[in-house]
Amino acid sequence: MESNSIKDNLFCCGCRACEQICPKHAIYISNDNEGFLKANIDTSQCINCGLCRQICPAELKKNSFPVTSKIFAAVHKQDAVVRRSSSGGMFSAFADYVLKRRGSVYGCRLNEDLKPVQYRIEDKDELDVLRRSKYIQSDTQHTYSQVKQDLLAGIAVLYVGTPCQIAGLRNFLMEPYENLYCIDLICHGVPSAQLFKQAIEWWSAKLKGPVDKYEFRLKPGYYYNYYYFFLECSKNKKKIQKPYFYDPYYEAFYNFKSYNEMCYKCPYACLERVGDITVGDYSWAIEHHSDLCKANAGKSHAISCVLVNSEAGERLFNTVSDSLDLYKTKLDWVTERNKNLLRPTHRPQERDNFYNDINKIGYKKWARKYFHSEAFLKNIPVVSYVFRIKNKLKRIKNTLKKKGNRL
Repeated sequence: MESNSIKDNLFCCGCRACEQICPKHAIYISNDNEGFLKANIDTSQCINCGLCRQICPAELKKNSFPVTSKIFAAVHKQDAVVRRSSSGGMFSAFADYVLKRRGSVYGCRLNEDLKPVQYRIEDKDELDVLRRSKYIQSDTQHTYSQVKQDLLAGIAVLYVGTPCQIAGLRNFLMEPYENLYCIDLICHGVPSAQLFKQAIEWWSAKLKGPVDKYEFRLKPGYYYNYYYFFLECSKNKKKIQKPYFYDPYYEAFYNFKSYNEMCYKCPYACLERVGDITVGDYSWAIEHHSDLCKANAGKSHAISCVLVNSEAGERLFNTVSDSLDLYKTKLDWVTERNKNLLRPTHRPQERDNFYNDINKIGYKKWARKYFHSEAFLKNIPVVSYVFRIKNKLKRIKNTLKKKGNRL
């Protein structure tokens, strides 16, 4: 890849905007050695028109909205919707409205091979495949071009994705459309789809049959818990439903070890959003809006925050507000734990060799090492107690050592 054509490949988010706008089809997307989607140029075809640089969301940040004061804590009024959502069911509310207008909705699904892809639906019966978080880099495929076709045909479009994907779409379109609604997610970062594929293969070997269903953020009981995952092997009717730390892939995501390098320097982890609406978790709203939680018994850990960023976002939000329990909230409260509204995720030291280690020894051996490590064992109640005592004694020892040095 030539640096004068596209920004350094390391900071490519793989959105495919450049690939779809290139007049000579000189750009192609492939996996790097960590499994992330990255742009590459066939220099023999490139005419140096510069279109790719003009629309690259990593190269140039544009189309963002001013910081909003319209911020809400929200829960969908239908419990069945909330139970099939990762947080408060906001996506379902917005998608329902657009689909009723015979519009199209784009979001991330796990396809038949459990590959994360951006996918277009027109029918409410398909809505469930787009619900819930997928903590993986999704492939936008040719959805940007599909969106443009829909918009030119006068079809209302709702596109939901990570901020870099939304920025890529807006840059690709080059002009505003009245019938386009974009929702960006408060994003921590994304691991590679290749890593997730290895995880599914590892689980399939353990279950002695192909895993054909995986869900993050399962809500297993009446009182929801964010951090469960669910997987199923239909062939031998085996199911697993456990906290996140029983899946090495999920634990690595949860502790920021496996993200795309761009994610740690993300220019969209800020209050100036690119989506007409921003949605994210807000479980700690219980500390600020007790009435909202009382009115929705059992949903205290299933609350969303909603930031209304544009006039289009306000129009969309107002049309669905009757289907939601809403409380005006404060930005300072929302950002107490949504730090990615203020800055990118801090890059941990474990990221340095994370993918190299897996590539070197294989996912199976890496997973085995994880289950013998403190990262896993500290989550087991009895062992966790031992670690707490050990760390407390270590702190006491260090304190006594410092006092001794002063004497």
